[in-house]
Amino acid sequence: MSSRSYGAGTRTSPASSSSNCGLGPAIITRTALFLDGRLLGGWDEATINPMRDNLPHRPFATALRVGQALPVGYERFLLYMEDFDRHEDAWFWELLRERIRVDIHYTSLYKGKEFCASTKAAG
Repeated sequence: MSSRSYGAGTRTSPASSSSNCGLGPAIITRTALFLDGRLLGGWDEATINPMRDNLPHRPFATALRVGQALPVGYERFLLYMEDFDRHEDAWFWELLRERIRVDIHYTSLYKGKEFCASTKAAG
């Protein structure tokens, strides 16, 4: 499983995505949304919606649930905008690149231990 952010040069709009590239299903054990280094809550509707409501434009989002199984090949954008304008919506790329972090903790049915995929590189 992986999480990553795409720049405006690789898509019409920058986006943050989640995908399961493993050998088997990934079961979500918990999620975390950080904004400017502060934990807001999980990557769920109750946390995502108020965060999106306070942005200049409301991006689309895909929530994740604890216990949700992500099959092999699963790929969704966690946060994205349609009709992205590189200049007018530069704040969105800054949000993805500098301000927001999403951690997805999951277990692999085959390995039985917990892993974490994050939109920010370790370091």
